[in-house]
Amino acid sequence: MSEGVSHSGVLGSESGNIAVPVINDTTLNGLRVDFASRTYTERPWWQFWGSGDEYIEVPNSDDTHVSALVYNTLNQ
Repeated sequence: MSEGVSHSGVLGSESGNIAVPVINDTTLNGLRVDFASRTYTERPWWQFWGSGDEYIEVPNSDDTHVSALVYNTLNQ
């Protein structure tokens, strides 16, 4: 998933958006889905307590298009 990317952009060469793996580290019908991912915690500057929210993203996904990310993970 990539917020801000149009449907045609996913199929085309639109880039500049951070991708988030929805299904990861699993095998579906014999295809291995395993995106490289980075988990981090971010707390808003105004929140003085708590640990913040946890986010997962595909590193450097804003430098490529979503079609290439999917192709790369299925082609391993």
